Amino acid sequence: MNSKKKRTLANPNPRNPMQAFHFLRSLSRINLSTAPFHKRCRAIRRAAYASMARSASPNRAWSHAVLYHLHRRRRRAVPVQARCKTHQNDALRRLLPGGEAMDTCRLLEETIDYVQRLRTQGLKWCRASGGGLEECRASGGGPAKCRASGGCSVKCRASGGDPTKCRASGGGPRKSRASGGGPAKCKASGGGPAKYMASGGGPAKSRASDGGPAKSRASGGGPAKCRASGGGPTKSRALGGGPAKCRASGGGPAKCRASGGGPMKSRASGGGPAKQRRQAVVRRNSDGGRGGARRQDLSFSLLGLGALFQEERGSIYRFL
Repeated sequence: MNSKKKRTLANPNPRNPMQAFHFLRSLSRINLSTAPFHKRCRAIRRAAYASMARSASPNRAWSHAVLYHLHRRRRRAVPVQARCKTHQNDALRRLLPGGEAMDTCRLLEETIDYVQRLRTQGLKWCRASGGGLEECRASGGGPAKCRASGGCSVKCRASGGDPTKCRASGGGPRKSRASGGGPAKCKASGGGPAKYMASGGGPAKSRASDGGPAKSRASGGGPAKCRASGGGPTKSRALGGGPAKCRASGGGPAKCRASGGGPMKSRASGGGPAKQRRQAVVRRNSDGGRGGARRQDLSFSLLGLGALFQEERGSIYRFL
């Protein structure tokens, strides 16, 4: 009460409060230097109405109406940190979950960790789908990295071998030949075509195992052995056969044919070109069905997801 009786700048007339005092006090609370012109005019008008309402009698209805209207139009003060937001911080806060209430330093750290987790999750999805070239593109590598990780002709260069050995051991278009016998297998084992034919299969295997010109000559006979045994072509025909049976009983080029097969049977039983083609067709059909199409579609979708991760990472690094 004593302070109200003193004549001060805040209370120039203690007995009769002036309307100008309330008006000046309201104007002092307005930031006239930074606010736009229309906002300054609006604030001055509100200050004038408020000063008139406060200086009026407490029993006046219009003063209560003015004060109530101004109280309803009062807005919450905007924090200083929210005013200093830039467009870059806004983009990072929209990308990072829960980043609206973070400061700039913590926002950058959390955003980098979040993008790294997203990229790791995308790589896990790519590897789980079993994709090929699309997987390596999504993971950020090139065709050589994809082939080295999935198995192709470049895998041998990554492992220190030759392309044929790679196809025989790790996979590739000639994997079926390596599993059933083919030229690639002999090169992978360290030999040549002769070793392959002698060990894995081919025309030479049938001649070496079942009979042929070499075996008949090595066993001491040949085309003339049947004639030397006491007969000739006529005797062999009289016994119920022909020249082929005569040669088969003593040894000759047609022994393997007379015993129930020929070069085609030896290739089919021991792993020749016919068996290799059949195995290649079966493997191709087993890899390229509807399941292969689904894996390919999934790989393409994951490729798009990886591109999205790369784009997000690039935009974030531009902000940094």
